[in-house]
Parts: sequence; C-alpha cells; structure tokens
Amino acid sequence: MRLAVIGSNKGVTTANAVLTEVFTGLRPNEVLILAEEQSPTPNGLAKALWYLGIKAKLSVTILGGPSTWKENVSKVDTDVLDVTPGRKYMALFSSNYSKSKEVRYVYLKREVEGYRTFGYVPFQEVEVWELREGRKLSYNPPDTEGNLPNQSLLKVDSLRGLYNILTLRGKVDYDYDNHNTNNPDQWREVCSIRAGAKRFRQEDKIQELARQGHYFLADTNVYINLGPRVRELTKGKILASKSVYRELTEKIKTTQKGIDMKFHVGMGTFREIHRAPPVGEGRGGDISLLEETKRLKTELSEPLTLLTSDNMVSQSGKAYGVDALYLNGFEKGEANHGELLYCLAANGEVRVSVDDQEVVKLNMGQVVDRITRVQSLNPKINYGPLLQELENLIGRESVET
Repeated sequence: MRLAVIGSNKGVTTANAVLTEVFTGLRPNEVLILAEEQSPTPNGLAKALWYLGIKAKLSVTILGGPSTWKENVSKVDTDVLDVTPGRKYMALFSSNYSKSKEVRYVYLKREVEGYRTFGYVPFQEVEVWELREGRKLSYNPPDTEGNLPNQSLLKVDSLRGLYNILTLRGKVDYDYDNHNTNNPDQWREVCSIRAGAKRFRQEDKIQELARQGHYFLADTNVYINLGPRVRELTKGKILASKSVYRELTEKIKTTQKGIDMKFHVGMGTFREIHRAPPVGEGRGGDISLLEETKRLKTELSEPLTLLTSDNMVSQSGKAYGVDALYLNGFEKGEANHGELLYCLAANGEVRVSVDDQEVVKLNMGQVVDRITRVQSLNPKINYGPLLQELENLIGRESVET
C-alpha cells in the first residue's frame, strides 16, 4: 500500500500527517514525500513507524514548483495522498490531477497546533477527510510493536499526546498516590490550577491588561500555581524577576528530608518561560520582589503589574507604589492533561487505566526539566517510545533552525 504526503519544510508536520493516516488504520509499506526540491526524509519517522509495527520504505519524490507540479503529480501512482502539509498550490494541483485513489486532508481548527508533537491536539478536534467524496474518516489506532522498551522519558507536550492517544483505545482514568506530602489533596489542587482545570477568577483580567500593553512580574507562588499558563495569559509579556529566581534557586538546593516539590515545578516553569536566567545579584523574598518591581516600574515606559496569589504581598504593594493583581477565587476551566499528569507524578505515582485496565505508570523524572518517567504495562499500548522519538525529531529541528 503506497501513501504519499506533501512535504513541508518542517518535518514535524510531515510526520504528523503520516502518523495521523496510520491512526485511521492505514498500514503502508511505502511512504512517498512529494517535494519541490531534494530534501531528507524527517529524521526518526521510519523508526516511529516501526514502533507501530509498520516497516515502510520512505523516499522523497521531486515534483518541482508551480510550473511543473501539475504535470508531475499526475504521474504519481499512490493509494492515498495526504495534502495537509506544504503549500496551497501543491494541495490544489494534487487534489485535481493526482491519480491517487483517495485524497485526504487533516483538519485542525487551530493550524498552529499542527507544529506540536503528534497527539497534542485531542483527536476529537482533528478530523481526517477524504476530499473527493467529502467523507469523514474514523480512527483505528494501531497496536505498538511487542518488543519495545517499556520505559521512556517524556516532556509535558508528549504526556498530553500520550493521554490523547490512549483516549482512542477507550475510557481513560487515573489514580494518584502521593508519597511525598501529608496533604495530597492540596497537591492535587495545585496541579489542577496549573493544568487549567481550575482557573483564577482574575485570569481574564490578566489577558485584558496584556492587550492594553502591560508588562508583568510574578511572585514565586504564581510560577508554582499558574505554571506555564502565565506566559499565555500575559501574551509573553512576563519579565524574569531576580528575586523570584533567587528564592527558587535556594529552595531547590535543599537536600533535607521532606523537600517541597512545589519549588521544583515552580523552577521548571521559570526556566521554560525565561530561557536565560536573570543576571546580577538578587535577594529572595517578598520585600526584595516589591523593591524590584518598584525599580522596574520607573524604567519602563509601559505599565507594569505584579501578579501574586499572596494577599499580604498585594496589600504591601500599595505602600511601595506597585500595581499588584491579587489572584484568588476559582472557576471551572479545561484541563491540559499533560501538565496535570506531569505535576502529579512530580510528587507521587500516577497509574493510568484504559477501560479499567492499568496500562501506564508515571513517576518523578527530571522535574525541573519538566520530564516524567513513563512505564508501560501493556506491550500493545506502549506509545511512550514513539512519542520520545518524535520529541527527538522536534528537538533536532529546533537546533537546526
């Protein structure tokens, strides 16, 4: 069975198109990537397919640009042609003039999420259409190869992908054992807030201030509680605080028994948002943060708002002439299951089940690096190694870019 996919300058979109087709039940023995000019096949794609029990030959077929694509694509004989990646003219010529038995397109409402790892977007939001008949296709997820390693290390986006892939196999649920704190319910709440399942009532206000041009600083509790969502809410206008970085650094240095993992997940958030740590001397603590905010306020031409979930910091801000937004009270939100599972596993063990059958265990990995240790318990549903390989593909592209 021959599957053709229009190539893209981003290997992740080409890989995602191929894998999405495989998850509709296709099992190609040959994959053609149609391209304008010579380019390598996405690194790791053949290996990823092998993890799904598919031993396919991968090759690139050069069709040239707009002046030659129409003629050349009509000579390509395939069973299925996916026109999702690539440029519009490629899709139009391919749909109209290809000899392929089926021409398919993968529809995402938010196209930008197509650059994420496979499975990041919930599959109920990813539709595969056969264009000539106007027919929507169903998913039929493949089993994984039986002799794969049962251990993998996954980043948060891949954990989300794992959760979404498992939903194709049945009803997904999980149990959580917290070994590292006397108050597991409190940690569950922290993780629920980080994942967006619970939202602070003031989150819409943060977005409003961002649209108005405000910049932001955030205290340590915001990095712990809001997690990476604070970057999205502030539209990336959150500045790195020396005071917060110093406090987090000191907190994660401790080796005493009963270490509080919230500072590790907080530092993980800080490092993900602020790739380069702030330079120069700084002290930790609320007073230092308020002084830093006051100083930065005089240096910026745009308004500056301090985000805090500590009422005392909010009240003290008035004495320093600092505009502070106090985050309190909650409303229901939509969970990012990758963030939720990462956070829970950072402080215990998570057992994931599909249709009441336990299939995966999650444990603490490299918490500050936002990596979770994944153990598969079912060799037919062992998608961890696949997702880890796809992470490597995205990582290589980031370095090359």
